[in-house]
Amino acid sequence: MPDTAHLPTVDNPAHDSLLIALDCAVPLWMLQLRAETPAAREHTRRLWAQGGASIVASQGDVLQYGSKRPGEAAKAFNALAQGLAALAWQPGGVTFAGRHWCVDHDACATADATAGEPLHEPTPDPGPTFRGRPLVDVPVPPEVL
Repeated sequence: MPDTAHLPTVDNPAHDSLLIALDCAVPLWMLQLRAETPAAREHTRRLWAQGGASIVASQGDVLQYGSKRPGEAAKAFNALAQGLAALAWQPGGVTFAGRHWCVDHDACATADATAGEPLHEPTPDPGPTFRGRPLVDVPVPPEVL
């Protein structure tokens, strides 16, 4: 097997294989989430997102370099695919390595269209007023009282 670990991502056939596998696995995990009740789905999504982040952060290198222990790459791959499936249920979906997954593509288009707009700062609450002027606390030293 050729060494693919030192190739740039765009020229790496292992990268292509990972993306093809994710194109299959993520929608299947999304279907499993769709079959659950809303409460169970939220619970599962949290578990998958947290577990996926933890496993990919600590063992993601096995996706790139492989592992001598059987099943380690599959464990990391499934954690990544489940995490992406969980994120696909967020408004706007998720994009990873140029691939996009979502459950409501119209919401994604709306999110993309408004992504460049500045966020509006909330107006601060002026607090209590008297005849239109703000009331403020003024600290008075004890010796003045």
